[in-house]
Amino acid sequence: VAKLLLSRGADAALQNSKGLTAEMIAQRKGHARVVELLRSAQTGTQSALQTPRVESDILDLDDSPPVVTSVDESNIIN
Repeated sequence: VAKLLLSRGADAALQNSKGLTAEMIAQRKGHARVVELLRSAQTGTQSALQTPRVESDILDLDDSPPVVTSVDESNIIN
């Protein structure tokens, strides 16, 4: 999903309201491959002098309640 979003122009340097980037959240969750993907996406794209933008849409799922849904699995084909 991260690779698709980046290929469609997502900014890997955005920060949520707590100042966390997607890379920080991925690292905290132990997603090493996503961390490397996000790091490679930022290489050369953000100047050291540039201030990162804040984006409230980046979520840290630790702060969100679990989503509970009911699905009728009888029609699902593997």
